[in-house]
Amino acid sequence: MSKYWFARRFPLTEPKATRMGAVSTEGKMVVTLFAGALLAGAVGLFLFSFGYREPFIGIVTFFGFAIVGTAVYLVAVARKGDTQHTVDEYKSGRVRQP
Repeated sequence: MSKYWFARRFPLTEPKATRMGAVSTEGKMVVTLFAGALLAGAVGLFLFSFGYREPFIGIVTFFGFAIVGTAVYLVAVARKGDTQHTVDEYKSGRVRQP
């Protein structure tokens, strides 16, 4: 059994049961990578729009970073997500990582 990086945020009885949260250092690194990709895209958007006066390239840069960051995040959640336990169960110690 491999180590889980993400777990559900809400119990299965909740309508929001598909939302996931990070439960390991690796999961937090993926979330940080996603935020960094959005930030890098925003810097590119700002730089190209106001520095070089090429807003189309800035928009393409932003969406490129956003798509790659989102794809990495979603793949990590799909491959390393625990759909049986919640984040609270991991934090309280009721579920142990292998």
